[in-house]
Amino acid sequence: MTRFAAPIAEQIWDMKYRFKKADGTPVDGTVEDSWRRIARALAVVEKDPALWEGRFYAALEDFKYLPAGRITAGAGTARSVTLFNCFVMGTIPDDMGGIFDGLKEAALTMQQGGGIGYDFSTIRPRGAAEHLTRRLHRRDFLRHRGSHQLLQGDSIVRRHPLRLPRHGVR
Repeated sequence: MTRFAAPIAEQIWDMKYRFKKADGTPVDGTVEDSWRRIARALAVVEKDPALWEGRFYAALEDFKYLPAGRITAGAGTARSVTLFNCFVMGTIPDDMGGIFDGLKEAALTMQQGGGIGYDFSTIRPRGAAEHLTRRLHRRDFLRHRGSHQLLQGDSIVRRHPLRLPRHGVR
C-alpha cells in the first residue's frame, strides 16, 4: 500500500527527493525511510535527539508537514548541499567588478542547490550613459541613414526597418 494520493506524487518523490546512491540505487526504500532520514538529521542538534527524532517523524508522517524541497532532498544525505531553498542576494553595484562578483556568488549558490533572487534596481537602464566613459552601451540601437544598426561586440549588424503596404495589410 502506498502513502501517496496520486501516482505522479510518488514519481516526483522518486525523481527529486528519494535519497539514492550515485549509481541510482535507492537508499530510501520507502517514503517512510525518507521521513526517518529527515527526522534523524533534524534531531541531531537537539539535547535529546531520540525524543526529537520521534516528534519530527510524527510531524512528517502522512505528509502532515512537508518541508521545503532542499530539506527533503538533502537532510541526512551527507551531501555537500544547502538546506535553504532561496537566497535573497544584495544589490549589484553598477560596475563590471560588482556584476562579476554577483555572478560568482550566484554560481556558487546554485552549485550547492540553492535558488537566488537579486535586486537589479542599481543597474542603469538600457541607453543610459556609462558612469566612467559617458558612452552608450554597445547593445544600444543607433539610427543611421534610415536603417537600424545594432552594435554587437565589435561588429555592426544592419537591421531593415519594417515596411508595411501603403494601403493597409492585405
